[in-house]
Amino acid sequence: MDASPKLNKIKAVLAERNVTGWMLAIFLNVSEQTVSSWCQNSSQPNRVYFNKIADFLNVDQRDLIVSTPPGKNKLAEVLREEHKKFLAEGKGTYVNEESIGGKKSKKILNPELVKRLRDLVEKSEK
Repeated sequence: MDASPKLNKIKAVLAERNVTGWMLAIFLNVSEQTVSSWCQNSSQPNRVYFNKIADFLNVDQRDLIVSTPPGKNKLAEVLREEHKKFLAEGKGTYVNEESIGGKKSKKILNPELVKRLRDLVEKSEK
């Protein structure tokens, strides 16, 4: 059984509309193999092609995408709370990094914050 997630419903919508893959390939000026790989979900069309496919099939783009239930993890919430703690310690989200030659500096994410949040993500994956 194929464990790869199904991200689009192009094959099903083609069947509902009684349109073949080769017709779509001709319309998009791509190979039949490209359309086949989209239909099998082994690759995905980019956003421009999704728009063209929806237009060709006269459907909303959302009708071409498999809906997924929301995740059950609270990782974004945990990271947001950790960021608040970090700020409460008087540390900043960004720091200035001097570029080569010291002529310009640019703001980058604080490496200490990045490490702290990545450690939390790593712990959550165990």
